[in-house]
Amino acid sequence: MPTEGEVDATFEDLLVFVTGADHPPALGFPRKCEVHFFSQEPGTRRLPYASTCALFLYLPRGVREEEDFADLMSTALVGSLGFGKVT
Repeated sequence: MPTEGEVDATFEDLLVFVTGADHPPALGFPRKCEVHFFSQEPGTRRLPYASTCALFLYLPRGVREEEDFADLMSTALVGSLGFGKVT
């Protein structure tokens, strides 16, 4: 359980979410990751999302509370765990 100011995710979780890779490639990524923002429509709760091909991370605007943003990110990251992994 994370304490105040912490989230229940690792840098690797975020890297997989944005790039689809669990570690940086030996020659690096073809381009820098970009952060884009989207507006929440009234009465909706859209999660952050990513385009792993374009290396874009999309974050919601207007989330006023740190806890709310952490909850959105945590939900998005947990929902994407295992991306691209075959067991």
